[in-house]
Amino acid sequence: MVNAANTLRESLPVRAEVPGVMTLKDGRHLAWEEYGDDRAYPLVYFHSHGSSRIEASLLHQQAKESGFRIIAVDRPGLGRSDPHPGMSLEDFAEDVLQLMVCLKLERYGILALAGGAPFALSLARSHPENISILVLLAPVPLQAACRSLLFRLRQCVIRHTLISLLWIRCHFSRFTAETYLARFSDTLCRADQSLLSQPDIIAFLLHDQREAFRQGCRGVASDTSLSLDSAHLQPENIKIPVHIWHGSLDQVVSVHCSEMLAEKLPDCFLRRLGRQGHFFWISEAGQIFAQTRSHLLRQAAGEPINWRRGGSNSAQVISRKSDLPTAVACIA
Repeated sequence: MVNAANTLRESLPVRAEVPGVMTLKDGRHLAWEEYGDDRAYPLVYFHSHGSSRIEASLLHQQAKESGFRIIAVDRPGLGRSDPHPGMSLEDFAEDVLQLMVCLKLERYGILALAGGAPFALSLARSHPENISILVLLAPVPLQAACRSLLFRLRQCVIRHTLISLLWIRCHFSRFTAETYLARFSDTLCRADQSLLSQPDIIAFLLHDQREAFRQGCRGVASDTSLSLDSAHLQPENIKIPVHIWHGSLDQVVSVHCSEMLAEKLPDCFLRRLGRQGHFFWISEAGQIFAQTRSHLLRQAAGEPINWRRGGSNSAQVISRKSDLPTAVACIA
C-alpha cells in the first residue's frame, strides 16, 4: 500500500495559497485555486461537502506528473466565494462557465468528489459541448424524480435543519473539529481508519474544513442540502463519457449508489476498487489520471470507445497493482 502521509507531503504544492478571485456578472466574487501543471489539459474540480478548493491540493503532484491542470472552485458561501442565496445547481454551472470564459478555456474535463457530483452532472447536462470527460469519485446518490409540494417542503426543512445543527456545532458543541474527525473515523472501514490515523492527513482535513467554514455554517449547510435537489438531472440524458471510481468498502457513500448511477448513464465505465474506502482517491490518484489520459488520447485520435458489454455498463474491480496506461505527452 502507498503510504498516504508520504503521498500527502509529495502532493501539496510548494507555493503559498493565493486563490484567484473573479467578479461574476451579478457582482459576486468566485474564488478558485489551480494545481498540477498550468500548461496542461484542464480539469475543473468540484469539491465534496464541507470542503473547499483546497481539497484538490492533494492531487497536485500526481496531476503535474500526469499532465493535468486542476482548476478547483469554491462554491458560493464556501471558502472565499460569496454566498448566492436561493442558488440552484444550474446557477453554479453558470458561474463555472463564466470562470472558463475568464480563463479562455473552451474545452475541458470535469473531476468531482462525492458531494460535488450533482453540481458536476448539472454542468455536464446543460453544456456537454464544452466537456470532454466527466470523472466522478464516490459520487453521492441522486434523488428520485419528484417535484411535488411535499418534496419541496422536505428540501426546505432539510436545509434549515442542517443550518441549525451546524450552527449549534460551531457555537455550542463541546466537541472540537478534532473530536468530530476521530468519531467520524470510527464509522469507516479499516483502510480509511488507517489513513485518518496519520497526523498529516488529519492536519490537512482540519485545514480544509476551516477554509470551508470561513464564512460560517450557513454556506456549508446550504451547499450540502442543495445536492439533494438533484431529481431533475436525468442522468440518462447525459451523453458525454463518464468514468466512476468507487471504493468497494466505502462506508460514507455506498458503492451501490455508483452502480445504480452507472446503469442510467449512456456512456459510463464504473471502476470498483477492492479493499478501498471513501478516501481511495488520495493514494489512487495516479491510476485515476492515467485512465483519464488514456481515454482523452483515444478520444483525440478518433478511436471508438464503448464500455457496453451485453447491454449494460461494464463494472470492474481493480487491484492496487492494476497496469493502467502510462502518462504520455500533454493533451493540448
